[in-house]
Amino acid sequence: MPLKGKQTAMVELSVNITSILELSEVDSTILVQFGMTLKWRQAELTFRNLKGEMFMNTLTTSDVEKIWYPKLLFFNTRYKKSTEVSFSIHHLSGLTLANLNALQFQYDQTSVISVERLGQLSISPLTEIQNTHIYSGGENDLNLFHFYTVEFMCDFDMSNYPFDVQQCSMVFTFRVIKS
Repeated sequence: MPLKGKQTAMVELSVNITSILELSEVDSTILVQFGMTLKWRQAELTFRNLKGEMFMNTLTTSDVEKIWYPKLLFFNTRYKKSTEVSFSIHHLSGLTLANLNALQFQYDQTSVISVERLGQLSISPLTEIQNTHIYSGGENDLNLFHFYTVEFMCDFDMSNYPFDVQQCSMVFTFRVIKS
């Protein structure tokens, strides 16, 4: 379910780097393993019988297909030689629809979306057969977690080698989908 109308969602992004697998000064790349969590709320959703532990509130694949979730691009990456992306961190020239699909975060079998119970419950009406605890999507966080191994492109300046200090950024941006 896409966000309705002109709704916006505040999305929190957190990245936990677990390993730097490879650093190539010649190719100006760094290969990084990291876990990423996206957190947001979706007011039009309701959840039933949420547990206190978030891992017990994992959405099924069929549930995930019905909700909106953030789409994310890994900006300064190169996945395949067939994907020719020629843009810098602040410049988008050369970005095509084919490139966008290759760079886009996608929900798949290795992704997990769970609900973190934060809000107050309400009891289902007496007209329902089962006694159900109902939670508002506007008060409870959706958390999407995925683990990655990604090669990021860097801009190394080796002019002061071997007395240099280098920086390499992992640049992420959200892809806006208009429905």
